[in-house]
Amino acid sequence: MDKYEVVGLVGEGSFGRVFKANIRESKEIVALKVIRKCGRTQKEILSLRSECEIQRQLNHPNIIHMIDSFETESEIIVVTEFCQKDLHKILRKEGYLKEDQALGIVIDLVSALHYLHSHRVLHRDLKPQNVLLDENGVAKLCDFGFARSMSRGTHVLTSIKGTPLYMAPELIEEHPYDHNADLWSLGCIVYEMLIGVPPFITNSILHLVRLIRNEPIKWPNFLSSSCQDFLKGLLQKDPRQRLTWPYLHQHPFLQGKVFVDENICMPVPLTSELTNSQALAKENQKQEIILRSTAQNVKLLPCSVHAIEEQQRRLVAEQRRNGRRASLQTNNYVTHSNQGYSVTPRGYSVGSLSLVTYPFNVERANCITGVRHYGAQKVFNADELKIEKLTLEEPKCRCVPFESNAKTNDQIQKSENINENPKTVGVASLAEMFPNEPTLTTTPLETEEWLVFLQQSMEEVFEGDLESIRDKSFISMVTAPLTNPGASSQVIEYIACLLSLPYVEDHVSPAELRQIQQVYLEGKVIASLMFALKLLTSNLDYSASGDSFVDVSELGDDQLQALESVSLATSYFVYADLAFLSQFCDVVSMLHLELRLQALITLRRKRINIVTNFVAVLCHILKELPENASLVEEIVLTSQSPGEELHHMLTNENSILRSRSCMLLRLMGRFCCKSLRVFWNKELKNDLETLMYDSCQKVRSVCILSNNK
Repeated sequence: MDKYEVVGLVGEGSFGRVFKANIRESKEIVALKVIRKCGRTQKEILSLRSECEIQRQLNHPNIIHMIDSFETESEIIVVTEFCQKDLHKILRKEGYLKEDQALGIVIDLVSALHYLHSHRVLHRDLKPQNVLLDENGVAKLCDFGFARSMSRGTHVLTSIKGTPLYMAPELIEEHPYDHNADLWSLGCIVYEMLIGVPPFITNSILHLVRLIRNEPIKWPNFLSSSCQDFLKGLLQKDPRQRLTWPYLHQHPFLQGKVFVDENICMPVPLTSELTNSQALAKENQKQEIILRSTAQNVKLLPCSVHAIEEQQRRLVAEQRRNGRRASLQTNNYVTHSNQGYSVTPRGYSVGSLSLVTYPFNVERANCITGVRHYGAQKVFNADELKIEKLTLEEPKCRCVPFESNAKTNDQIQKSENINENPKTVGVASLAEMFPNEPTLTTTPLETEEWLVFLQQSMEEVFEGDLESIRDKSFISMVTAPLTNPGASSQVIEYIACLLSLPYVEDHVSPAELRQIQQVYLEGKVIASLMFALKLLTSNLDYSASGDSFVDVSELGDDQLQALESVSLATSYFVYADLAFLSQFCDVVSMLHLELRLQALITLRRKRINIVTNFVAVLCHILKELPENASLVEEIVLTSQSPGEELHHMLTNENSILRSRSCMLLRLMGRFCCKSLRVFWNKELKNDLETLMYDSCQKVRSVCILSNNK
């Protein structure tokens, strides 16, 4: 670094930071791309080195020239030529470009891609942010973090790379792809330059997948015929029909101005038509990949959605790591006055959970009108977008609460003391319980991005649209942050509330609810919620091997709110289906959550709903799966003073807690008799007798049953 004098910070992104600097000897202005190694896997570091190696070998006027690269103990530094502006910033400022303005940039990009593809290099992340412009307005491609150099024998690739809004349909479908995927992305950039938005625009990745798969592109009527023909050629969803080499740079729209280096002598350039033998080899590779996918029972759409979401999470996590906001919707697009809207903050209430929503913009394109997306936004206030709030004191799911669903003594035909013949709790493996392997290294997520996405998903459910919530890939994507130590408490809270909504919305039919429950069961939603509970109660130095957790009295409001949401969702699920209850018992045992739950049911003063929800779950375990009574014992009876804790629960001012505590004691007297007898005392007996005259009729009814036992 001694060779360079840093002038100032230019920007931050998924890669790290970019600084403007001077070479001390020559005073030449350069860009220093500084990438921190900390928090990256060895595979990621190797990928960064590969990026440097690819870029080092490139030499073209429309590709950012790499001057040098070196490493320190903690960083990788890449030195390139300096460009002040990027296309993304220009479009944010201008909204769109006139056709003659855009043409020069298009010609430069086509020239750069011809050079890359001639050298069998795929960029795989073409987007406006990766198009820089120098002081003369010459466009240059940058950021080769996802670039791949294809060997001579490789004709197609399969790994999903790139930014979703600019991703080709074949990548979305997880089909084998080639250099034509770059040409689709080029088409998206050109479309955005001329229209103001990409061909498909949404905040939802799942919705984006559906749009790319099923929706036709809207073509404006204000473009020249040659320009529109050029765009239609690039944006063919079938890559076999897409405008490609060697015809692309000869298209009339480009007016024969594309610079093509005739001195390139690569053995098998991607810019030449394939010979018959090469075409056959390419088709064979495709078929082999498809056969392997079929043999493994790979479902393309769910897999691709998950892979895209994983890619997007990695990008926003890295941007978060570097202190920068990230968004699936990569530009703050200027919107048409009839299409865009802004939502002002307002509150949802799910059970006793309060969610404060965040402002966001959703842009729509309607290019058929011939009007570019340029103008004022329309702002709706909270009243115009009002959503009915739920004000539930107790879980209002479509299963009978345990107070009114308790089995009679005659119906309970279980052993008086399960401890005499205990059964194993953890029958499932961690791999089975967590189909999406938990992220055991802290990977921060972009909180606002996720909150906006989850809020929109909740609005869909409120409005009766259950398509997403019934989709397995959607649930897999939504629950992924629950197992990520980098997820914020608010994100966990919103996810739990979204998952709970079908249980409290009257418009959800029993058949629809059963379908949703099946998706939740297959997605191991309970396991993910319990993993989130572990993360919320873990020390900051959480690791997979450690089990250190915080003093619950020190938990912040956001953490407690998230835990309340998790506890409410858990109570809904376990009362709805015994399979959820079984999963709960398994995962609590596997993740060693007994002491954490024990601590949480002491939060009577801070968060009474957390206590009442988990006490309800413990009661349900004893009623329906009494073979797991030892799990309840470990949670309730292994604290320093279990008798005192039970006393506080029975005498609490909250009638729901008093009622459920009575029921818990009644069931423990049946199935945990020996262990409970150790801690039974006169104070507990007096508490039960007092509750027989409680002001709440429900408490009195349950207490009478408990005293009879």
